[in-house]
Amino acid sequence: PRGGRISGQSSVMHLDGWNWEDAALRIDDGIHLNWPASYYNTGWWSEPGESKQNKEYQNRVTEIETFLTKASAYAKSSNLMDLKMESMRNLFDGGKTLYIHADNANDMRDAIELSNKLYIKKLVIVGAEEALKITDLLLENNISLILNRVHRLPKSQDSPVDEPFTQTKKLHDAGVHFCLSYEGDMEAMGARNLSFTAGTTVAFGMDYEQAVKSITLNTAEILGVADEVGSIEKGKNATFFISDGDALDMRTNDVTKAYINGVAIDLNNHQKELFEKYKNR
Repeated sequence: PRGGRISGQSSVMHLDGWNWEDAALRIDDGIHLNWPASYYNTGWWSEPGESKQNKEYQNRVTEIETFLTKASAYAKSSNLMDLKMESMRNLFDGGKTLYIHADNANDMRDAIELSNKLYIKKLVIVGAEEALKITDLLLENNISLILNRVHRLPKSQDSPVDEPFTQTKKLHDAGVHFCLSYEGDMEAMGARNLSFTAGTTVAFGMDYEQAVKSITLNTAEILGVADEVGSIEKGKNATFFISDGDALDMRTNDVTKAYINGVAIDLNNHQKELFEKYKNR
């Protein structure tokens, strides 16, 4: 879900199935909240401007607290049906995970403080570009992260240019639990590059096995489906792929087979068809 302050609910699904029910692993088990930014950048990507304070930040945070407080009260005692509040009900008993999208360290601190105040049991922070500034707080509250894509520029103009590449090793060394994502421009087609972003973290010091976990088992654990997928173990679904080369290296990666729930997936696609069409032209 995208847009708005609270975008909606999310599900976890296989990318293959007879219908949506067959593909679903977890249905409506996540609530996504876009935390307001206390500071924002002006300009655009080619000509970035200075950072400015969001004068409405505290008002927006107050609105979030008011809404979640009402939702908590509704979950405890209301006998009246309110569809908006009903969707939030299981957030306060651990039945759903609150995914807070935030990047600034101070914003994440405020989000964690509010979540603790309202006794929200399962919290994941998405984005977390300045997570290294609050590692102690993350560990203290047992909070996992879904990190922004690795192949990007740093958020701050005075940050090291390799900050997105080295962040994962530093977080791992600090004991923070995280996985990688590919959210952003052209993310649907670009998701095929996710494994290569994990490879970049290896080039900048990340242990290879930990890099693999950051796009497999860690992801499954954070999404609450590690009992079914995320690793090759007895009792889990046979969901995996086979590569003739190093799957984290774009120079050697060559996926030859893929399985979802033990069913072989057709690896043909539109781009392969175009390649075959034009290779002999």
